[in-house]
Amino acid sequence: MAGDEKPDLLVAITDKDSGDPIDLSASTTTVTAMVRTESNATASLLSITGTKVGTGATGQVTLAWPSTPLLSEGEYELQVIIDYNGSTQTIYDIIRIHSREDFPAVA
Repeated sequence: MAGDEKPDLLVAITDKDSGDPIDLSASTTTVTAMVRTESNATASLLSITGTKVGTGATGQVTLAWPSTPLLSEGEYELQVIIDYNGSTQTIYDIIRIHSREDFPAVA
C-alpha cells in the first residue's frame, strides 16, 4: 500500500536448479535489496538491508521497509544481492511489487 511501512517482506532465496535453500548462515554474509520503479530502470529508489530468519541456513530474510516507504502507487522492482564477505551474488529473478492507493477515509 502506498505510504505503508508494514508488513515486512519475507524472501526465501533458493537454488534455481535444485530448489534447495541458499545457506546464508555465515556471520559475514549479508543480503541487500535494491528497489526501483519499473518505469525508471536506471535509478534505484532505496536500499534495504535484509535480516536473516533464524541462523540464515534456510535462505530466508526479512526486508523491513525503511521510514521512506513506497510513497506513491505504481509498479516497483526489487533486486536481491547476497554479499559473501566481499564476493557478490545478484539473484537473477526480479521481485515485482504493485503498490496501490489506500481507500479514502470515511467521512
